[in-house]
Amino acid sequence: MLDDVHWADPSSLRLLEFLARELANSALMVLSIHCGPELRNNPTVADTLARLRDRTTIQLHGLSQVEVQELVGAISAQKVPQSFARALYQHTDGNPFFIAEILQLLLREKVLFHDGSRWTARANPEQMPMPSGAAEILSRRLAQVSERCRRCLLYTSPSPRDRTRSR
Repeated sequence: MLDDVHWADPSSLRLLEFLARELANSALMVLSIHCGPELRNNPTVADTLARLRDRTTIQLHGLSQVEVQELVGAISAQKVPQSFARALYQHTDGNPFFIAEILQLLLREKVLFHDGSRWTARANPEQMPMPSGAAEILSRRLAQVSERCRRCLLYTSPSPRDRTRSR
């Protein structure tokens, strides 16, 4: 399984083509996962995927705004205001993973809290500090840990570039 193929570098794309070609007649499957909108920004990856023979594409779409409202309602066990569901939908495109990550972040930052009987918010949905994406979620989480912990995480990062930045 190769995840986030839309960010793949040329050597990873060559590996994907090699694996697909070499394993074509075997009982193994090569699974590559990519984000459609991100793929449009990387024509090299799109071209590589188009060249793969015997491939099956399964497109997954985000939840609708109503489904976001239902999901958050199921998680919180209460009726969710339409304005909050709309704000989540607009910031996540209905991606359930990002919805859950944003909810966890808003809980950690005490924007959302349980008042003893129900979940409530300290701000209107339009004024909530919604992250713009996964990088901001991670950045805001890192801001909540100690400097020592951040240095440790940066040092153990798989990217050498990240390690040099921390020094």
